[in-house]
Amino acid sequence: MKLQTAILLAALALAACSDGGNSNRDGGGDTLQPASSEASLTYYGHTRFLIDSRCATCHREGGDAPFSLSTYGEVAAKHSAMTYSLESRRMPPAGFSALSETERDLLLRWLESGAPRGEPGVQPGTPYTYFAHTKSIIDTRCATCHAPGELAPFSLTDYDSVYELRAAVEQQVDSGAMPPWPPTNHYVPLRHNRSLSGEEKAILKSWIAGGAPRGNPDEYVPPGDETVTVEFDATLPVNAAFTPTRRPDQYRCLMIDWPFDETVFVDAVNLLPDVRAQVHHGFASVVNPEDVALYDAADGADGNPGFDCLGGVSPPGARVRPRLLTVWAPGNLPNVFPEGTGMRIEPGSKIALQLHYNTLNVEPRPDRSSIQLRFVDSVEREGFTAFFQDLAWIPPGGMPIPAGDPAVTFEYTTSLALPIVVSGGLELGIPPEGPISMHTAFLHQHQLGSATSIELIKADGTEVMLVEIRDWDFDWQEDYVFEEEVTLYPGDRLRLTCTFDNTAANQQFVNGEQLEPRYVEFGEGTLDEMCVNYFFVTAPSQERIDEPQTFPPTVAFRQPQYMQQFHAGDYVPIELLVNAFRLQEPGTGHAQHGHESSAGSADHSHQSGHYHIYLDSEDDSADHLTNWDRSTFYRLPDDIPAGEHTLRVSLRDDQHEAVGVESRVTFMVLPGDIPGGTGESLIDVNLWQRRPIEEDAWEAHRPEEINCPDNAWYEEDGALEVQTGYCNYLSLVQPSQVPVYSGESLNLTLWHGPLRLEVPAEAHVALYIGGEVLWEADIEIPNPGGIYDISLPVARDIPAGTEINYHLHNHGFNTWTLLALDVER
Repeated sequence: MKLQTAILLAALALAACSDGGNSNRDGGGDTLQPASSEASLTYYGHTRFLIDSRCATCHREGGDAPFSLSTYGEVAAKHSAMTYSLESRRMPPAGFSALSETERDLLLRWLESGAPRGEPGVQPGTPYTYFAHTKSIIDTRCATCHAPGELAPFSLTDYDSVYELRAAVEQQVDSGAMPPWPPTNHYVPLRHNRSLSGEEKAILKSWIAGGAPRGNPDEYVPPGDETVTVEFDATLPVNAAFTPTRRPDQYRCLMIDWPFDETVFVDAVNLLPDVRAQVHHGFASVVNPEDVALYDAADGADGNPGFDCLGGVSPPGARVRPRLLTVWAPGNLPNVFPEGTGMRIEPGSKIALQLHYNTLNVEPRPDRSSIQLRFVDSVEREGFTAFFQDLAWIPPGGMPIPAGDPAVTFEYTTSLALPIVVSGGLELGIPPEGPISMHTAFLHQHQLGSATSIELIKADGTEVMLVEIRDWDFDWQEDYVFEEEVTLYPGDRLRLTCTFDNTAANQQFVNGEQLEPRYVEFGEGTLDEMCVNYFFVTAPSQERIDEPQTFPPTVAFRQPQYMQQFHAGDYVPIELLVNAFRLQEPGTGHAQHGHESSAGSADHSHQSGHYHIYLDSEDDSADHLTNWDRSTFYRLPDDIPAGEHTLRVSLRDDQHEAVGVESRVTFMVLPGDIPGGTGESLIDVNLWQRRPIEEDAWEAHRPEEINCPDNAWYEEDGALEVQTGYCNYLSLVQPSQVPVYSGESLNLTLWHGPLRLEVPAEAHVALYIGGEVLWEADIEIPNPGGIYDISLPVARDIPAGTEINYHLHNHGFNTWTLLALDVER
């Protein structure tokens, strides 16, 4: 893992700039004169924030880089070195977050124009100060890792440090990179959530934009104490200290002999790193007596304590699944199992610690980490580690991931009772026909993973997302703890989904060289892949037995956390995170599957319906958008005033009655016209016609049997709607409405809802103009839904009347919407 070094991947854009190439400018540098027509670009007006957030984090006094870029004078003194590094693309080095072409071009144009200084702008006001408002947020969310002796590369424990790095802090908060929290928020609540709330983000951004005022130290209010106090019965160190032998990352399994002669139940555990500055994260697992010999044989085989174990807590070549006891990452609290539960450990067992050492910022040192344990003689509900996966993936050929494929998805849906495998061969002690409770979920893939999720599908059909990670990172694995135990009853099922990216850009680096894509299958090795979910399970509590668990519906906008900006008439892209609520067209079902419901109904487990979206209104009778797709667009009125505005989403039952679940998103409307010109439409939604099959260009995509009645595609609110549950293949044509000239761009706006099929498949969508591909995409099914709002450059003149061809096939059960194809003059 690279826990807390992730900020470096975004901030070290010029971290290894050469010391050479100094110009003759003095340290003040304020006499630089513009040398070209790019004089409008200035340090204070355009490039300072980029340099502060992408360079000065390390190029600062006392930083990791060899010189400082914290002030204009320092930047000006490195004018030549920066130009060379940018033009030669030496920065950032391989494996680090790259500058975009726009960012690189902006910096080069500014440097080539003489790096004008400009005038410092007037700071906007802010009601917040460091001591009164932001220190408590930073102490809680950042300084647990960004502190002396911790793994993160610099300290954020005092005002001066935070002030110096404020631009980088804002960039990381804006991007969502820090603080790290991979799961999508809003679904089933999880404990120890490290993500910033919307209010916390707004306070930090306002404070930084307002000049980051210091304030009065007497006004500091310490954050609430989240410390979990546990009196542990034993502290067990690894058998021998280990010094990392590979840099910057090494995964090492170290053994702990079990010193007790009687069976005990562990009800609280904590992994205690020794050298915290180099321990990125760790797993503690119980090795049952019958597997100890395999671990003993691997321990020390290479002359050092333990053995390397990147793929899992298992000896090389052995397919052993020890029982996961706890996971530790910086900021984690001790793991206290639910009251009355615990994990059995038999005499003759051993503990294996898998530790990820990261020595990017420190010299390797001997480490003797340990675990702390609290014991009880017996428990009301014994806990087990169970894993959930498709066993058919394990044999050769069972989980093929072809080289170069950007999105290979595997999905497994079944009940938990039959395929459950309990690590170490212990018996569950739970009747197979009875309910079972899950307390944690630990999703696991390797380096090629790009997304994963675990869902609960209730017997009545309600789908509940338990944990979803849309941007998988092998270095951010964690045991996610449900705030309340999640209970499965007879008829309930689980759905595990994993997606892999096996393209060249997503390959590992070995000895500084990025590997070439290769065919990959399921396996325990470093270069193999996995798709598995581990649970800590028990028999259900008496409360869950007496009163079956229900999940209230939830909804939230999935939008960037920064303030979005639009112009009047723009389309606002919307993706809704809806949980435990079925979206369906009004009039096609009942909110309670045939039962009457009301807004105040306590039983939300069967809810279904649609939603209303309101603009700047709390009045339910106001004009609104009615929809039942997770992905859509909201068109802003042409006369909407500039300033902040709010969209409100409200879930509705089949009778349009509110179910009491709402969410809001705020955005900014900018004054003036839309940049880029008129936005003339290239298409008319009413002119689409079917292309005869014999003239269709996509014979290779055509299914053996085409089913697509005329009423499966139609105009809806100015857009082309295709009901994909009824139409498996469609090719439409119309003449272009206006000319397009070389050098102009087309803006395509298209979206689809969640795509589901019984078996994994692939959708194909394409736009042709004059017989040439304008844009096409292959989309893996199952798919949670997506929005395409993209700009397409045009390299030739396209006269009005040129044939436009729109094609869809094999696209699952949902709706596709083609909203716009506009010319950007």
